[in-house]
Amino acid sequence: MFRVMSISLILLFASVSTAIAKPKALIPHLQARGVQKHEAKTIGTALCHAVSKLKLYELICSDDLQAMVKWNARAAQLNACQKDDCLTEVADAMKAKILISGSLSKIDSDYVLAIAIMDVHSGKVQKRIELKRPGLSKLYDAVADAVAALLVQPK
Repeated sequence: MFRVMSISLILLFASVSTAIAKPKALIPHLQARGVQKHEAKTIGTALCHAVSKLKLYELICSDDLQAMVKWNARAAQLNACQKDDCLTEVADAMKAKILISGSLSKIDSDYVLAIAIMDVHSGKVQKRIELKRPGLSKLYDAVADAVAALLVQPK
């Protein structure tokens, strides 16, 4: 019930903008696996900024989504999506063409960022990338390179 209400609310916000020059992309929260939530949020914000700098998509980042729905009970249900099929349903409701999702993990002192780009309509992952760095600050510094490797086509 909450999921249907959340998607209805998203559709309402998505219908406000009808003329979009760039395809829309949704970047939800990174899944925190063995790391603190604030660490995953920090890298997720860096991921959103790096994608934004490429100017390829109209972005809806996790913080944007929170602001739109004021992170109430419906948004909490929406944020509970942990499976790709749920996330693609949300992205589709937002009229996003792609979904960039991922996770942040820690192995010993190394941090691992795994991100993927998925076509919302087909539900197929187009490309995956994994980035491993010793320490969160080194990983943070390398996020833009990971985004470029994920999104920029070689010439």
